[in-house]
Amino acid sequence: MEKKYRKHAIFDRHTGWGLFLMMFGGLFLAQGVFGGLLSLLVMRTGLDFQTAFTVAGGFGGLILLALHYVWFSPEYNWGYKKENIAEGFKLLLPIVIYWVVNFTMYGFFAGRIPFGPVTLFELGSAVGAGITEEVVFRELPISYMARQWRDEKKIPLMVLIPGLVFGIVHLGNGIVTMNFGDHLIQALLSVLFGIFFAAVYVRTGKVFPVIFMHALHDVLVISGSYYTPELPDAVIWVWFIMEGLLAVYGLFLIRKEKRAEILALWDRKWNRA
Repeated sequence: MEKKYRKHAIFDRHTGWGLFLMMFGGLFLAQGVFGGLLSLLVMRTGLDFQTAFTVAGGFGGLILLALHYVWFSPEYNWGYKKENIAEGFKLLLPIVIYWVVNFTMYGFFAGRIPFGPVTLFELGSAVGAGITEEVVFRELPISYMARQWRDEKKIPLMVLIPGLVFGIVHLGNGIVTMNFGDHLIQALLSVLFGIFFAAVYVRTGKVFPVIFMHALHDVLVISGSYYTPELPDAVIWVWFIMEGLLAVYGLFLIRKEKRAEILALWDRKWNRA
């Protein structure tokens, strides 16, 4: 017996509120609720709360992802195909060039190989961010926009909206540390990275490759800055140039010639064929 599609009072009719709930509600659920509750269990292993919370955060993102699949089942076809995963990693390869340039620069100023040890807290923070941020700012809102908008002209919005919100959320770090200058730079760079990751997800519909590369990037940045705590101010411009090029590459991935293919992909994922 074929299952009936579930009706969603808010998500069906109010796309703006739906997007807000997907991103900000999803972030609260993944980190504040699921991550917070799981951290209490992780603490029973002897870890302090801060480390337990970062380790549990990634699992909170995975729980949210599973709930997203269940909530829109059977309407949403989330199944994985091997070729799509491989295509995702292939499209993400330009980030390797960024890593080579960035960490060569780190090593130059450090006068040695810059990579250092990563603590469990740092590893949990990097992997947790890679999982939760890609689920909350890529999988949930982009798949939802693809559900609501079957329009080639709106495909750029599917990339730009999550990218901009991703940057705005990082401004919140400035409120916590009262260091708005540094976190404004972080927010702008996050927008550029967000556009790059969003474009790859839009093209493939597969979030796992983006999660993996995001988490790996964060681990490398933490480890790669170990021996170079102070970098010249000019390094900022290198970051902006390299990440700007990644964003431009992302926009190239969703160029007009590819949009019919993108719509067809999301028609299949939302069982509209």
